[in-house]
Amino acid sequence: MGDKTGGVPDDDDGNGPASDLSAMLRPRHMSRLSFPVCIDGRLLDDDYTGVGHYAARLAQTLARHGAAPLRLDAVPPAAGGGGVAARLGRYARATLPGARTVERLDAGDVGGFSGRLLGRDLFREAYLHFKFRGRLLPVRCPGAPGIMHWTYPLPLYLEGWRNIYTVHDIIPINRQDLSPVDGARLARLLGRIIERADRLVTVSEAVRQDVIARWGCAPDFVTACHQATDLDTAHDAAGAGARAHFLYYGAIEPRKNLVRLARAYRASGSGRPLLIVGQDGWRAQETRAMIGEGGNVRFLPLQSRDALTGLIRDARAMLFPSLDEGFGLPVAESMALGTPVMASSIPALREVAGDGALFVDPLDEAEMSRAIRALDRDDGLCARLRALGVAKAVAYQSSAYYERLHRIYADVGGAGAGRA
Repeated sequence: MGDKTGGVPDDDDGNGPASDLSAMLRPRHMSRLSFPVCIDGRLLDDDYTGVGHYAARLAQTLARHGAAPLRLDAVPPAAGGGGVAARLGRYARATLPGARTVERLDAGDVGGFSGRLLGRDLFREAYLHFKFRGRLLPVRCPGAPGIMHWTYPLPLYLEGWRNIYTVHDIIPINRQDLSPVDGARLARLLGRIIERADRLVTVSEAVRQDVIARWGCAPDFVTACHQATDLDTAHDAAGAGARAHFLYYGAIEPRKNLVRLARAYRASGSGRPLLIVGQDGWRAQETRAMIGEGGNVRFLPLQSRDALTGLIRDARAMLFPSLDEGFGLPVAESMALGTPVMASSIPALREVAGDGALFVDPLDEAEMSRAIRALDRDDGLCARLRALGVAKAVAYQSSAYYERLHRIYADVGGAGAGRA
């Protein structure tokens, strides 16, 4: 969940070849929601993470196409509140039963939000509450209820509201070797959330099926909702870049399969460099050491959105042989920018890319090497992937995303009051 995001197009204003298709996906006279929507701000400002990107795009989509949401934030402890006494006091408060009350500030449409809900050190206390008591922490809010959309499985629920939780993946549960997150703890938390939630939203059908199979949920309780790519800048997806390099971008960690990718790239004989761009994640130093220096493989640090967008557009292809994903945002972003994609043939990436990627077995270095060699030499292959990718990426524009969200909110919000 730690992929760095890039500046990718949202062609809703008629820019680029996707405009004709995007016109068919514009919101069509949807009724305004008659209730407020609130999202949590826990990682909303950490746009360099996968979950942070998700929260930011969710907020922007609602503000752009519907009504600006409320934002729930935790007021941090006062300065000097990190000593032993403060920590013991926080632990003691976390064990207390009963709901925590948040303050509601309706401030109009400021910064894309219609107002804020503020609670004292709420997220940290909720995790401690779940650790000590094994329960979700209830929160009480004054004013009219609505839909609380938790952008990650947090151990919280808003009393009287309809509570929706986004599940990005269950990789730590299925593949503990690929994640630093405690899979057993996540399984317990999701079990409690399923008992309390009004709806689960997953970022792909692949994750939806994983959740239903593991917990035996009713199919209509879990809804797959593909997210949107970046909304901040618009580009002409048909404009050819320099195509001077191959590119991977995202977190540097074992799950991304970068060691095999580097070996396959070196075996391909390509003269174009392979750029590995992103922030160090779990076991990054181990990954870097195994890849090593030289051989035309270059590491670049976390980039600004504009700089990363340029790197994507100038790439011969984006290479993404990940071992497991919930969605695979770099695949959708690269397709939207008209950059060919090589992706691993795992369910989530096949779902996201459709026909718009060249798929490989992520464990087969020889197959990856052949694919890189084909992308390096075959202009026709790249042109076909470029066209198919741009067409597929229309589904990840903000207008299409808003329609998906609106259907979920209308369905869940029309079911009456939330649980007490």
